[in-house]
Amino acid sequence: MVVAGIQKLHSAINDEGGATIIRNHLKPRINLVVMDEAHLADNPSYLEVLNFLSDEEFNPDGGNGWKLLGLTATPFKSEEKRTKKLRSMFKEDFRITDGDRLKGIDNLGPWKWFQTNGYLSKHIEYQSISLDVAETYDFDPAEKRYYRQYKNIRSSVLAKLALSEYRNKRIIDKLIDNINNEISRKVLLFACSVAHCQILSQELFDVGIKNYSVIGTMSSSLRNMSVQGFKDTHDGPVVMINYGILTTGFDDPKIDTVFITRPTSSGVLYHQMIGRGLRGVKNGGNNDGRCT
Repeated sequence: MVVAGIQKLHSAINDEGGATIIRNHLKPRINLVVMDEAHLADNPSYLEVLNFLSDEEFNPDGGNGWKLLGLTATPFKSEEKRTKKLRSMFKEDFRITDGDRLKGIDNLGPWKWFQTNGYLSKHIEYQSISLDVAETYDFDPAEKRYYRQYKNIRSSVLAKLALSEYRNKRIIDKLIDNINNEISRKVLLFACSVAHCQILSQELFDVGIKNYSVIGTMSSSLRNMSVQGFKDTHDGPVVMINYGILTTGFDDPKIDTVFITRPTSSGVLYHQMIGRGLRGVKNGGNNDGRCT
């Protein structure tokens, strides 16, 4: 068995030495490829790897010399057309059924079943923060083109939002209000940028609210220290601020509030962010959860 991240594999096949090793020593021995976070399978880097490992071009109907097994909790894309393309990459769907001894899931549906049985929070409150219309932000021509082409929000938009003093004050005020009213004790906040993480962290420190931040430029040891410090805080209140790091692969069941300050048009990304704070009692989490 070979275990590797997609970035490492993609880098290797684009390096002459790495490509030779994979082509001559790994590729002939493969009979199964297991892909976690399989909703990303149609992304260019994933497709390049699958094509490289295939005899010619990746073929979901076979002829690759191996089978592809994908695992994901969010088997869809933000557009129906892309969802169909993603599904076409896998020959069969395997879903949770009564045959897996989950009695009643067909009647309730997966979401309600997991709530009813205590694996997800039973009661979820959605809070919104309204902004003055004068503080709204319009895309410039390049940002509009980017949105039309990629159906997502350009980083320049997020960077400008991160520097809005008015918007940041509304965020901090809401956090303080939730904490003072004991609505939120353990908060995971998704920021707009690295600078936004730093701004919000300092403003929370200024009002005496314990917080940690995680950003991509941190060393792995410093990042691990911040994550562990957050997890080890059991008496609260405490806030973990991050940008693009903790959407997957992070689990702290005691999170009771997910605070999303960054806009995105990706339904998958929203599901991943919200899911960080909806662990139920049987998962060591809470009966009640909230998303702001």
